[in-house]
Amino acid sequence: MAEESTKNWADTDSDSSSSSSSSSSDSEQEEAHCLMADQTSEDEVFDFANTEFTLEDLINALNDMVKEYRKLSHSFEEIKAENKSLKNSSIESSTDTLEDIDSLKTELSKLMMENELLRNESSELKAEIEKLNESSTDTLEDIDSLKTELSKLMMENELLRNESSELKAEIEKLNLTMSS
Repeated sequence: MAEESTKNWADTDSDSSSSSSSSSSDSEQEEAHCLMADQTSEDEVFDFANTEFTLEDLINALNDMVKEYRKLSHSFEEIKAENKSLKNSSIESSTDTLEDIDSLKTELSKLMMENELLRNESSELKAEIEKLNESSTDTLEDIDSLKTELSKLMMENELLRNESSELKAEIEKLNLTMSS
């Protein structure tokens, strides 16, 4: 197949050579030199002015360029497919992320409402604790007052017992005196 390709190139070249004039050849060389002018000295380039440059060299160079083109085309298609895949995964990821964001927003909204309810409940509990503290203070004062009153009653009770004992002793004395 390579020989056939070479033969076709050779046939095409001989056809165009016979039909074209030498001025056409000169303008092609100038055009080739213009196209190659942007090449750096590091790049491998053919010297079209060189008379040792053969058709076989051109065919080999063209075949090499076709092989390189195929490699680059294949790489380009692979990269294109990879980019498409990345775009699709990015879109899916974005969709998932948006769903996650919506879910998180809903959860945040619920938590904010619950937080507000807890703040209200906390305020109510603080008010109740304040009332209980006031009530407790009043109760402690009442307890202190009752303790003082109880202490007085206990002392009075003790005095009454003593007095009762004295009266009993006196009654016994009187009963003894009357019975004698």
